[in-house]
Amino acid sequence: MKNGKYALTIACLLAVYLLGGCAEMDMPSGNTMLKSPVGSGNIKKGMTKSQVLNEYGEPDLKRVVTSKGWAGEREEWFYRARTSLPVGMGYLSENAYLYFDEDILTNISHEPMGSSIEKRTSEEDFIK
Repeated sequence: MKNGKYALTIACLLAVYLLGGCAEMDMPSGNTMLKSPVGSGNIKKGMTKSQVLNEYGEPDLKRVVTSKGWAGEREEWFYRARTSLPVGMGYLSENAYLYFDEDILTNISHEPMGSSIEKRTSEEDFIK
């Protein structure tokens, strides 16, 4: 019985010690989050795929497309609008289509600019 109380006391002290660090975390206010939402970073032509991933995270869909506006194939990343936030709140408020030539972001649009290489009518032509 003595060993059980000792183990329980140690476990409680350990839990208080480990959880005590969380008490010092400052959660951002709602206003702060609206001013700087996730995905509101400045995406610019010329950025690399990893830079875009750092700002927006993984895209909802990826596929390879062609267009009359450029030569060859481009990789299209699609970010679906997340909520009904006001316009100008980053990609969260509108759909975003990003186009890469190799590793470099070359085009940004709110409407698709490319066509699938193969004739497919479903979202199966997107790279997961």
